[in-house]
Amino acid sequence: MSEVAAFQSVLRQLSVLSPEDWVLVEKLLSKISVKPQPAQKDPNGILQFAGAWSTWADDEFYAFLNDLQEQRTHWFSRDFIS
Repeated sequence: MSEVAAFQSVLRQLSVLSPEDWVLVEKLLSKISVKPQPAQKDPNGILQFAGAWSTWADDEFYAFLNDLQEQRTHWFSRDFIS
């Protein structure tokens, strides 16, 4: 499984957890040693993403936009404080 696929899988699984389960997730994550990634040294590095979707077919691009809107709606409309 690629890193991107794993990340997406984790996000999907997290999105269905109850607020009570977030406590367990936080405890698990606090036990994992995460090393911060060094700051990007090449100021033009981020530019490689600019226009990356220009090579996508129209249907792929619109599917991406629809998926993005659905994810934003889902993540930013949840009531995490009960």
